[in-house]
Amino acid sequence: MTTSRRRKHRAQRIPRRPHAKAGLTAFASVVSVITLVLVAAGSLFAPSGASTARIPRFPTKTVWVGKTATATATATVTVTATATVPGPTQTVTATATVPGPTVTVTATPSATSTSGPDVKTLTDFSQQSAGLFLGSGQLLGTGVDRTIYRLPTDTSTKTDPSTGTNQLKLIRSGGLSSGSAAAVDLGGFTVEGTDQAPTLNGYGGIVVGYGTGSKIHDVKVTGIPGYASRPPGETFALALFHSDSASLRNVTLDGERTSDGAKVGATLLGYNYTTGAHTITNLKANHAEYGFGLAMFQAAGSYTFNGGCDFSDNRKAINIEQSIGGTVYNFDGCDFRGTSGAPYVAQVTSINSSSQVYFRDPVVDSWPLKVNCYSSAALSGANKQLDSDIHLIIHGVDVSNDPTKLQITHM
Repeated sequence: MTTSRRRKHRAQRIPRRPHAKAGLTAFASVVSVITLVLVAAGSLFAPSGASTARIPRFPTKTVWVGKTATATATATVTVTATATVPGPTQTVTATATVPGPTVTVTATPSATSTSGPDVKTLTDFSQQSAGLFLGSGQLLGTGVDRTIYRLPTDTSTKTDPSTGTNQLKLIRSGGLSSGSAAAVDLGGFTVEGTDQAPTLNGYGGIVVGYGTGSKIHDVKVTGIPGYASRPPGETFALALFHSDSASLRNVTLDGERTSDGAKVGATLLGYNYTTGAHTITNLKANHAEYGFGLAMFQAAGSYTFNGGCDFSDNRKAINIEQSIGGTVYNFDGCDFRGTSGAPYVAQVTSINSSSQVYFRDPVVDSWPLKVNCYSSAALSGANKQLDSDIHLIIHGVDVSNDPTKLQITHM
């Protein structure tokens, strides 16, 4: 706080020079004080590259002005500068009191610049049949709305394969074989499918190859085109191929194309020849038009889909095909509403021996929850899946034997 000497009564004052000089002196005082205040305010509004004097015991920081500051005074000049910084609003006030004429000081902030997302152009499947290849290490962006990978529309020279699995992927990561196995860390970006028809009607999104412990997190994949539920028309928004003990967290897979909303997706998430303990948290896999929300082929180990996983609005929700006997699947609190292409939410076959499939507190359109286990004649007689190994638990209670809650079909 600033203190001032007590002013004497007018009758006690000693006569001074003429009033004109007194007015000039007062005006000079105002100018000096305003200059002082502007210097103090200037330290607030100085750009980050500007050099400012350091004030003892007060740290220097860069701030952005949130609004115009105006001060008007006749006998008292008060200048208040307000600056907004990330987090709580902070106000810095500089005040000076002097006799003198009316003075107005105005500080106007400069415009704040904004920038769009960083769009990264992929090659025409020239890196190991992919637009981008990462053999190991990390591929980390700054956020799903800030870093976007895409192949420009109508630029590919590739054509659809006539047989076998479509090997074209926008991003290929991890080992290409067991000899080059390596974990990868993928996160913080979006991969957008684009229209390359009529010569190329299908290609994959992201594939994570050979390796143990890969992490896929904070990733969004949209509009990966396909046209069937089996090769060569079946493609995957995200596929794990010989990728063991991987974790997925905050992953969105959407069969709708971003540019026009067209539903072009085949299968959204795939596990092929994988083993180990897999965890999947906060997954959204929606709008599979031709395939499945989730398709698993010859998977072993354990797979836990934690609460919050959403498989709604797909042609079919889950395909567990030729599961390696003894594999455990946990679907905890998953949403299966809007399955349009089948009267059941999952179809399950196993080889060698039966697999354990648990549904805990599922979200469905209506009861009973239906699961198709085909028959023992399926897979040319090799299907070993048992009806008794399909479980439904509601609020901690096993209701698998209640036909009003769980129904096993053999279609």
